[in-house]
Amino acid sequence: MTFEQAAALSCAGVTVYTAIKKAGLKAGDVIAISGLGGLGYLGVQMAKALGLKVVAIDARPEPLLLVGKLEAKLRPDLIVDASSTNAEDIVQAIKTLRDGNYVGWEGVDASVLTSPAPSSYGYAANLTRSHGLLVLIAQPPKLEFEYPLFLAKDLTLKGSLHGNEVDLKETVALCAKFGIKSDVKTFTIDQHEWMLDEVQHHNWKGKAVLIG
Repeated sequence: MTFEQAAALSCAGVTVYTAIKKAGLKAGDVIAISGLGGLGYLGVQMAKALGLKVVAIDARPEPLLLVGKLEAKLRPDLIVDASSTNAEDIVQAIKTLRDGNYVGWEGVDASVLTSPAPSSYGYAANLTRSHGLLVLIAQPPKLEFEYPLFLAKDLTLKGSLHGNEVDLKETVALCAKFGIKSDVKTFTIDQHEWMLDEVQHHNWKGKAVLIG
């Protein structure tokens, strides 16, 4: 693993890994990663490496194309364009990801929410099965759900912020073993002002790494 790739793991990497870990799923279960920016892009790969079935969700074409180009073992099982697909149709598609002997509620077992877009939360809640879990790592200014949906489906919402030393070691080990990578662009110290401008004002994708 390069230093550039490792740099992203102490923040974005361990954050999304810990959220997936808190979902408490086992291999073969189905998880949704909602939001495919720097966190979600890593999260999709980590969830696949852990043996989960992965539904990758975004409303932007670029992140959807990016996860679709991942190598087969780390590519999501289902890629969803939330801008053009309703949640009910996706729930039906999720059935095809289940083992033939599955008997249970329709939808994903858990959803990890990485996007600050308000519309993404209700969408993910609709995709999550009854008695399922939503893990929030995004930091929106406010959080809104339709409470009848939460009550009727008996959903649980759990917040997750970063992780501890053990989580970080597990994150690095998982990424090294399976070749999990961030979408990284590097900048030199002399380019730091350019880097900040790119990240703040130009619809930045992936992770920016400053090299001394």
